[in-house]
Amino acid sequence: MKRLLFIFLLSFLTVFIAGAIAFKTQISKPVLAASNIVYNNIPTPIPGNVPSLGYEATSTSEFGGQVSLAGTERENPIITVLMSSWACQSGSWNTGTCVTTEDATFSHPITLKIYNVNPDNSVGTVIASNTITFDMPYRPSADPSCGDGRWSDGENCFNGKAFPISFTFNGITLPDNVIIGVSYNTSHYGETPLVTGGPYDSLNVGTNPTPSVGTSLPTNNDAYLDSTWSGAYCNGALGTGSFRLDAGCWTGYLPAFKVEAESPFVRSAEITSPLSGAEVFGMVSFDATLTDKDQNDNVQWAVRKGTCAAGTGTVIGNVDGKSNEYTWDHTTFHASADTSSWEPGNYCFIFNPTESTGDTPIRLTRNFVVIDTDSDNDGVLGAADYCPNTEEESFNKLGTNRLMWDGEQWVTSHPTKSTVPKEGFTMEYTNGCNCTEILNELSAITGESFDGHYTFGCSQSILEDWNKGYYMTEHLTIPVDTADGVHGTKILNSSYDYKIKISGTADAQVGNPIYFDAEYSNFPSVDGTNWVDGVTTYEVYTTNLLDLKVNGNFVDWGVFNPTHVYETEITGTNSPIFLNIYDEYYPNNMGNLSADIFVKLY
Repeated sequence: MKRLLFIFLLSFLTVFIAGAIAFKTQISKPVLAASNIVYNNIPTPIPGNVPSLGYEATSTSEFGGQVSLAGTERENPIITVLMSSWACQSGSWNTGTCVTTEDATFSHPITLKIYNVNPDNSVGTVIASNTITFDMPYRPSADPSCGDGRWSDGENCFNGKAFPISFTFNGITLPDNVIIGVSYNTSHYGETPLVTGGPYDSLNVGTNPTPSVGTSLPTNNDAYLDSTWSGAYCNGALGTGSFRLDAGCWTGYLPAFKVEAESPFVRSAEITSPLSGAEVFGMVSFDATLTDKDQNDNVQWAVRKGTCAAGTGTVIGNVDGKSNEYTWDHTTFHASADTSSWEPGNYCFIFNPTESTGDTPIRLTRNFVVIDTDSDNDGVLGAADYCPNTEEESFNKLGTNRLMWDGEQWVTSHPTKSTVPKEGFTMEYTNGCNCTEILNELSAITGESFDGHYTFGCSQSILEDWNKGYYMTEHLTIPVDTADGVHGTKILNSSYDYKIKISGTADAQVGNPIYFDAEYSNFPSVDGTNWVDGVTTYEVYTTNLLDLKVNGNFVDWGVFNPTHVYETEITGTNSPIFLNIYDEYYPNNMGNLSADIFVKLY
């Protein structure tokens, strides 16, 4: 008799008929990650309704069960609960007067708690708790075709409406066995009874006979309950009013839960460059990646000669007193180095990210070999060799004081028409390039023919310019008595950078001289030592007065230079350069400044 009464209170005449339903999403919809089902006691497909436990009807505050999880996935669980709504927007389910607007919902907070299991199967400490306010569907209106106040899905009739709600627990790792409890307030029960009646009094937690994944514990007859009514329990004499194991009479009515979880997170790392055992020379990249759940770890790294052991033979890195540049965003590591000057032999790249508490320590090593290569046999190695395919050269008429590379050394002509070594010039000096290769590059950059050099060999000044990395393309004289200044005659290619070298001084006031250079002036010009940025007594015109402009723009020419020589760099604009002095009145200015324009070679 107790069992029949209990089933009545449990289900409120729920009909065991399967059918599809639609349900409203909750207010706080969790983001469901890709995961595996490790426990499932929710029928598929979800029927129109299932047997369910009404909290208000059974004086219940919390209902749940102990589950044993299948598989090995335990991270970031998502727990779905099958609910059953018997609430009508107006009227009642049991009087045949239920009326509900399609898709109508009511909001109500539900709490799901995950507990540890004590050795005696009693409820242990709380692992995690999550409270979410969901949009709960009212059950649909009474359908006349059912004849008894139930609603119909077109095929079957139901008193309540089953629907799922889901809780996400990011950052939680479950043990293999847990107790899951669902709690919420009704008008008379729950942690804080609401006093006033509402649709939540007709809100139930669904049940299902047997899990399809995982196991119900301690047996398939047991659940966990917190009710103030002893008749709600299998054995009310064991106590009421606390969430406890209720064993022996729940066969066929286990709480309907589904637990999904991700695979355990595995912290890992990989060195992606250089390859293991790679033979390298010149610029080498050192790259690695870290897969880490919190992405807040730092990194220690090093490249060591002949060993991977700590503190020995470190060449570059951020340990052992080294502070070489690298990039690290807690996921991707990158550093690079020019190995051209390294001693050939075995090396080891060490990638050692730090770890947070509980993380698996990682220290990766990668062995590689720096080789000694000089493919053109000019003695210049790796990145220092700008011309890696240099060959010996000869000229029909090597001019006096002209130079060429004979395959072993730089030579020049001799009065007797023979060639002799030219002291001070080496392949290192010319970055591994012979005369012809230098001329080819200069011709491509400047557009000049260099015919004389191709015929008679390179002049000393050509090699000196090449060594400095700049070649002068134009000399200009800048008049200071006109805003028109001077326009160059050479096109400055936008693919190259150029150095502008300015020298000299001029006079901005005949009879009472104001001497000035590209940036500074001296006034009154008594002893020539009082040079300032701007013009004394003419400060109203700003410090730009009498400054030299480049292509219409003011330039910071740097600190004062007593030799009045200044330099700046610009990128070409595919047009000639324009240089002029900025002044408010030009007619009483006198003199010129000089400009040398150099193209940057490399």
